[in-house]
Parts: sequence; structure tokens; C-alpha cells
Amino acid sequence: MSNLTISLTPKFTSHPPHCKIYCSDSLIYDSIVSKKVAIEYNFDFDRKFAIKIIKTGKTMDIVKKKHEQVIQIDNINLNGIDLKTKELGKFVTKNNPFVDDHTLSTDHLTLNGDWHLELPHMPLVGTTAPYYDYNSVEVKKIQTEIRDEIGNSNIACFGCSQTRGKCLEYEQSWPYHLGKILNTKVKNFGVDGSNINQITAFVEEYLNHGYKANLIIILLPQIFRRQLKIENRTTNVYSHAKENKELHHHGLEHTVALLSGSLEKWIESFSERTKIFISTYQSDDYAVFQSTPLKKVMLPFLNDDGYPKASDGYHFGKEDCEDYAKTVKNFFVKNNIDY
Repeated sequence: MSNLTISLTPKFTSHPPHCKIYCSDSLIYDSIVSKKVAIEYNFDFDRKFAIKIIKTGKTMDIVKKKHEQVIQIDNINLNGIDLKTKELGKFVTKNNPFVDDHTLSTDHLTLNGDWHLELPHMPLVGTTAPYYDYNSVEVKKIQTEIRDEIGNSNIACFGCSQTRGKCLEYEQSWPYHLGKILNTKVKNFGVDGSNINQITAFVEEYLNHGYKANLIIILLPQIFRRQLKIENRTTNVYSHAKENKELHHHGLEHTVALLSGSLEKWIESFSERTKIFISTYQSDDYAVFQSTPLKKVMLPFLNDDGYPKASDGYHFGKEDCEDYAKTVKNFFVKNNIDY
């Protein structure tokens, strides 16, 4: 479930403006704006997010009298994150006396027209392809990618190479250390190079095939690493791929704002079968996620600055993994979380 709040302030000399607001084609507000208003809207859908604010009411009489009539967009907040209304919103002026239609980048609506802001579509669950085909016949394929045999566990850990423990021995990975210090069965299902769409698909496949885990930990990769459909073909792209140009234009905040609602709903959909906790090794991503409702299921962040890296100079080193396992254990103990 996603939460949207919109704050507007009118300024007028004689006649207040009229305003309609649409959220992805759903009308959520339709009224004269004579005083400051705050609109709250909860929604649940998997399609492109778009806000349209239609301002009307500036007549020829108002123009001739040189009276003011303005709607100021004070704030639009999606899942705890303020959207970039001034920088990325577009106002297309329409039906104004003495003024030709034109487009402005502004959050200050002085004329009649349509203001809109669209965010890139970000589906959450993708496919586990191409690193394996997960079905009853092809289960063995995943065993070449992960370090533990697929099966039931007390704690199942999913993620990318930082979870798998790239350039480390199996006994040096953080899931192994977590199992050791908790004295419980912990499975490492990290897959090198995987993105958020593949990871969520893997978790779904795991649970839907009847495997059980009391807890699931997902250590997310960089949020722009994702899966796309290009010419009807599934393609996995990395953070700085050209296909992510639109995401980078909108920035990390808009991307997390979009994903947080669908990720929260996705986690809740498994609440009767398991408890899911998430985190990320990216400090910027973590800070933005903390502004969203997902903070209630986020594990503490471990700053890996100063830790020796693995032999490739990039991934977690063994000391980092040991301390991350301790951080997770302390979180579970502090919050009385059964595993």
C-alpha cells in the first residue's frame, strides 16, 4: 500500500481557483481551493505513477482587473519521501485569455492549465532468469549459483554477491557467521550479480515451492540494478546502464518512493508464512529507505569503511562479514525476534 499526501496553498484577490487532482487516472480531489488544503490518498496498483493537477478559474474578468489567482504546490510526498515538484513537474498552460499555451517547469500555478509529474514504472518482482530456470525439473541449476542446498531453514538469506561472499571462502560469508553465532540453521542463497527483481522472484519461488524459513533476510543491491523487458526479452541491467537514464534523471529518492510501497505490500503478503527483514549495503539507499514505512523491517546498517576488502578490492572482507553477522544478531536479541 502506498501513501500519497499533497499540500496546496491558494493566493487570490477576488475569486479562488478550482482544482482537480488525479493520481494515475483516479480522481482524488475536485473542489474550489479557498484555503490551504492537505489531501491524503492511499492506493495500491502496479502501473505507472502519475499526478495531474488541473487548475481553472482564471477568467477574462480576473485578468482585466489584474487580480491574483494562484495555486502553490507546497509539497507532494510519496511513502514518506518529498517529490521534486519544482524541478521535474511540468505545467502546461491552457485556455488563458491573451496567453498562448506553453509549458513551464514550476510548482507555482498562476494560469489555467494542467500540471503533471510522472515517475518511471518500477515493477518489483521479475523473473529469476537468466541465471536459472526454477521449476521442479531445473532445481539443480541453481545449485551451481548458490552456496547452500535449497531447503528449509531457520533463516534464509537472499541477495547478490555481498551475501554469497564473493572472493571469500564459504565459512567467511556473513550468513555462515550468523548461523554459527546464533547456533541455528542459516542458508546462504546469495547469487552473484543479481538485482532486486531477480531476488524477489527467487524468494517467491522458494516459498511457493513449499520451502520454509522462520525468517528471511534480503540484502538489497544498488537500487538501480534491475530487470527490464526490452523487445520482449528479459534483460538485466546494472546501475549505470544507458537504460537507466530516466531513473537517474529522477534520482534515488523517486525510485525508492516508488519501490517502497510495492515492497511493503509484497513483504506483508508473506506475513503468515515467514517474517522478512531487509537491508542494503549502499549507504545512500539505506538513508532514503529509512524515510519510508519500510524502516520497521530494516536491519541496522553496517558502515564498512575501514574494513579490509575481499581480494577483488570491492566486496565485503571476512572481518566485515563477521561484524555484520554480529550486528544482525544484536538486532534480533534487542527486539526479541524468534528465529
